[in-house]
Amino acid sequence: MQGEFDRAMRHGISAARWLLAPMYLGVGLMLVVLLVQFVRDFFQGLPVAFSSDALTAARLVLSLAAVLLIAGLVLAILHTGQSLFAPQADTAEAPEPERREIAFARLLPRFLSAAIVLVLLFAIDRMIASQAGGWSPETLPWPLFVALGVLVAARLVLEIADWFGRLARKGGD
Repeated sequence: MQGEFDRAMRHGISAARWLLAPMYLGVGLMLVVLLVQFVRDFFQGLPVAFSSDALTAARLVLSLAAVLLIAGLVLAILHTGQSLFAPQADTAEAPEPERREIAFARLLPRFLSAAIVLVLLFAIDRMIASQAGGWSPETLPWPLFVALGVLVAARLVLEIADWFGRLARKGGD
């Protein structure tokens, strides 16, 4: 009786992952929205970029790069979520829970790195925008620099933890 209950619970929990499928589909459709936004911004910004100064063109490039980076993150989320539904062939020898753990563990460093780049893009954009009024400490985007410091520190801690983990695995072999 207990074995049947455990088996039914495991089956129910495994089947519940399909509740996420519509959400992943929605996130995937957002790639289309980002593509439309990118193309629209590109073609609207192209005449402005050719008829204005270099800083305006640089701001256009920064905004397009931000959209591209976010689209890349959406794709990373979809690839990671794919491991819930269709596990990769190259990890077929690992048990299913380990494959999911590996896929989701790789997502955090990607997100931290992308967040660092996004904050840098926004900080550079704000600095370019404020250059018209001249450089001063008051015009710099200090909250973005604080956020950047926190993200870089988190990424550094993650790398150090990963390094210690590799050392522990190497020592255990």
